[in-house]
Amino acid sequence: MALKKNSMWLLISYLIVSICLTIIDHYFRTSSSLYYLLTIIGVTGSIAMYFINRQFATYQNWLEKKSVSQQQSLILGFGGAVLLLATQQLCFWLENLVLHQTDASQNTAAMLAIIKHYPIYLLYVLIAAPIMEELVFRKVLFGNLVTLTSPFIAGIISCLLFSIVHADGHFLTYAAIGGMLCWIYAKSGRIQTSMIAHMVMNLIIVMLSFK
Repeated sequence: MALKKNSMWLLISYLIVSICLTIIDHYFRTSSSLYYLLTIIGVTGSIAMYFINRQFATYQNWLEKKSVSQQQSLILGFGGAVLLLATQQLCFWLENLVLHQTDASQNTAAMLAIIKHYPIYLLYVLIAAPIMEELVFRKVLFGNLVTLTSPFIAGIISCLLFSIVHADGHFLTYAAIGGMLCWIYAKSGRIQTSMIAHMVMNLIIVMLSFK
């Protein structure tokens, strides 16, 4: 019952935030306040989802029953960010070699362009998106789903949906990043670890782009 409630409320919360973001984007697309509103809704939604997950703190899915220490979690989180960046570059290279795709991500390019003009959007990129995506794609669609099926099937489902949501042509890259984040979560037993890895990866990408 706790597993169902945890999954249900996190998915409902994510759906509500996504609908709100879509409505704001539609009605304020030409407004200078667009990215301020998107950031406020995203950050508020991510914090709400984080505390909703905390309401089920006594419930642990199969992956979380053996979690590492906070120190190990931090090490794995920061080290995981490096692995994520290496995975991204390797997949870009493979996509270019086999599929003749450019190694430029449309999502990343759009994100950096927005941040350049609206620095507040950094809060969405570095806080809101990683928290919400880790709670949905790693916690619900991988960690909780493992209880009902095998880690391999749960991982495939999580990675495929993660890649579809980020659809910009780099299907392999996002699927591989999703898989690496699943591994970080499973290795640590803490969803906070994959959140840290996700946040640090985004931060490094932004810093390298504006150096």
